[in-house]
Amino acid sequence: MNRYWYCGIQVKGMETVYSYISDTGEIKSGSYVMVPFGNQNALRIGIVKFCSEYTAEEAPYPVEWTKHIVREATAEEYENQPPLPPYYRNDDIQDDLDEVNYSIGIEDWEEVYEWAYCHDDDSNERIARKAVECYELCIEHDMPEAALDLGELYDTGKVVEQNHQKAYELYQIAADAGLISAIRNCGYGPYYGQHQDIDYKKAYQYFSLGALLHDDANCLYKLGDMYLNGYGVDQNEDYAFMLYQRALGCCQKNDRDSVFIADAQFRVGKCYLDGIGTYKNTEKAHELLSLALVNFYKRRKRDHFVIELIRSTKELLVQAQTDLDKETSDYQRKWDCELDDLQF
Repeated sequence: MNRYWYCGIQVKGMETVYSYISDTGEIKSGSYVMVPFGNQNALRIGIVKFCSEYTAEEAPYPVEWTKHIVREATAEEYENQPPLPPYYRNDDIQDDLDEVNYSIGIEDWEEVYEWAYCHDDDSNERIARKAVECYELCIEHDMPEAALDLGELYDTGKVVEQNHQKAYELYQIAADAGLISAIRNCGYGPYYGQHQDIDYKKAYQYFSLGALLHDDANCLYKLGDMYLNGYGVDQNEDYAFMLYQRALGCCQKNDRDSVFIADAQFRVGKCYLDGIGTYKNTEKAHELLSLALVNFYKRRKRDHFVIELIRSTKELLVQAQTDLDKETSDYQRKWDCELDDLQF
């Protein structure tokens, strides 16, 4: 599985932080680097604001569209470089708009979508709102990917006014086209009551769709949660454990699902610890929960919900450790007794 180091770079004279790929691994925050900047790829020196490792699917920008850092630089080079012309950003904005308007004019909707995808989080309002307009045009021309991305903007209130119901409607368009991210979102909405009242029957339909169409780990373990707790279905711990195991297998064999591996490890580990739907196996539980904890920590910078998962995993590990220590002590006493009998 390929992983990439993405660095947030602030070029001198600019307020926006731009993403670049480091081909040499992690670069410490505060370091100076040379990067190709703007439409003309003029070489500029910037400061590294952050640096994180991602898979291609986790990356903040598509790998194939992200520029690469040229080399590391010095503070002296940063300070001595000529200032950007005051009109530089305005020219850059107009060049971007001209580029996408040309694509709209020739009805190259693939290019229009790619432009919107790369610019929907731009700090300039003109650019960001143009991205929204492009998504809307792409939806009109039967591009479900645009519905998914625009739905996420409405979900977060980024660029557009937050509207969960509008987001859910857009997710449905993309889900009907079979896009797995949209199917997940359409399941999570009614499961947690994010866009409407809690509706486990509807959530079950979407999670089942994701499991059947894509063998998706996320949908599989959410179905497991529903069977474990009896949410909208008859409670069935054996079937829940089977779904958790299947989700873990998906995470281990393909890159797309690897982002969910901690969630699957946590659930299978808890089942082994408490004997839920399977025999109790404290050693296996401790192994899986330890792996889950490490993988949850890897998500700490980009997932604000992971704190609660880390806390729960630690609690289960304490329980597993206590059980293992007790087993060890019991065996030790047994061995001591057997040794005493032999000596006698």
